[in-house]
Amino acid sequence: MDSEARFLRYYDRLRDEINNAYTHYEIAKCLRQMSHSRRKDYMDALTFFSLTTTANLFETVMSINRFIDMHRDSLHLDTFFNFVQNNLDLFSTEAFKRRLSEKGYDKEYCEDFGRIHKPITKETIVRDKAKIESLPIRNLKGWRDKKLAHIEKRFVAKDIDVLKKYPLTVTEIDDVLRTLHEILDRYRLAFDGVGWVLGLPPTKPQIEHIMDSLEVNRRLQHGR
Repeated sequence: MDSEARFLRYYDRLRDEINNAYTHYEIAKCLRQMSHSRRKDYMDALTFFSLTTTANLFETVMSINRFIDMHRDSLHLDTFFNFVQNNLDLFSTEAFKRRLSEKGYDKEYCEDFGRIHKPITKETIVRDKAKIESLPIRNLKGWRDKKLAHIEKRFVAKDIDVLKKYPLTVTEIDDVLRTLHEILDRYRLAFDGVGWVLGLPPTKPQIEHIMDSLEVNRRLQHGR
């Protein structure tokens, strides 16, 4: 497999991971919001919705950890950075224009986009690594190691709340996901100009449909 194919394989693997994390987190946030805005409907299936919210939140944390963990054999962001650093020529402006030309674009088009192309450099990688280190990664790993992968005896014995010991806010998790997305997108844009809009299927309408069904059922039970 040549270096260009390897990059695309790495990118697709990491993109799938961040998309998975984003999707599960948006579902968890939506359910949490509806626990307040549609309290009666939420309470009709409290156990189901509570467990579903928790499961999606935990999958978010696990997926982010797979993305950033530097001590695993599988692909993660540090492996990706090392590959890019050893293949910086893949992200040069000349390589970028060549790929556009191979897609069938004329010379003028390639030159125009070549002028606004931002190549990846060693400095780019250093800055992106610093951004990763500035994120609340320690707490994400705390959630995984103490709560998700296994529960340590000392946590059970002392009744320690993992979420209190390793606090994370909604805004912080949003920042982690957005930062990882932006970093990953930067390298793909430098490679061949392909960008990704972070999004997901219309999850909220689907959940609202479930809530509507619960509301109708409750009204029927009460003869209203």
